[in-house]
Amino acid sequence: MKRLFDIFFAVVGLVVLAPLGLLLALAVKLADGGAMFYGQVRVGQFGKRFWIWKFRSMVVNADKLGPPLTQEEDRRITAIGRFLRRTKLDELPQLWNVLVGEISFVGPRPEVPRYVDQYTPEQREVLRLKPGITDMASMLFRNEQELLKGASDLEGFYLRHCLPKKIELNRQYAERASLRQDVWIILQTLCPYWVAVLSVYSLCLAVSFWATYQLRFDFRVTSQGAAQFWRGLPWVVGLQLAALVWLGQLRGLMSYFSLPEMKRTLWALAWGSMTGIVSQSGWRSSAPVNWPRGSRAILARTGRRGRSSLSLATIRGPGTNGATTFRWWGCRSVS
Repeated sequence: MKRLFDIFFAVVGLVVLAPLGLLLALAVKLADGGAMFYGQVRVGQFGKRFWIWKFRSMVVNADKLGPPLTQEEDRRITAIGRFLRRTKLDELPQLWNVLVGEISFVGPRPEVPRYVDQYTPEQREVLRLKPGITDMASMLFRNEQELLKGASDLEGFYLRHCLPKKIELNRQYAERASLRQDVWIILQTLCPYWVAVLSVYSLCLAVSFWATYQLRFDFRVTSQGAAQFWRGLPWVVGLQLAALVWLGQLRGLMSYFSLPEMKRTLWALAWGSMTGIVSQSGWRSSAPVNWPRGSRAILARTGRRGRSSLSLATIRGPGTNGATTFRWWGCRSVS
């Protein structure tokens, strides 16, 4: 069943992603004139060696200029290679390895022979599994280059700290391996943690905006008001997310939350809201807003030391019950 799954989706992936693969191959070729693909000998199931393929992300003959491992600041990585590694698109040619049966979509990442030679007899049990493009260790060590950054003994650090943990994770996977678990690992690989964080924040911002809008109209939003809400939702959520990313507040769902972080979060949300108002400064609402009797709203722009700010004030006085059509940068009464 797993083999049929691999064959079907490998064929689909090779056909559907062929145009993207062609563009990436041309980008690698035009970057420095070197080869488009890079092949390396890896150790597969039962210790059988095979060639694994990737889009080349390092300079030509990089394997002769340093160890198989790379750090974040490794100068052997090309400009296009950094993009390919960050997006994992350099792994795309391995769909061919999946199709011919050398690896699977999910399984322990195959290591180079020089590292496999240092396995203990207990660790060599992992060679009974067919290697794969991704696994639980790949997700845990997604930022392996950053982890290895600054290590004086690069290979020693990897062999002592990283490799044993990877093998242990692969042994845990083998104990409960199933097609359902493979699909879940693939989804987690394609949808990394920061995407989940971004989705949760987006949902919270959208719900809070909806609640605020409902309160504004006493939970009696008209069809025109609802249309206005949906027009403004992308601006509100998008700008506030951009501000949160800019201030580094989207690092995780659970973290220690200090007063400085609270200040940055409030500033980011305020900045996003104000930017939305400024970006739509020329837009006018076509929906009438019914203001309470005896009140008038004024939206004014003030400046101080070269900076612009917005202020909202409500002035009580003789007013009307008529409709008020408003626009950003000001409100005017239409009797």
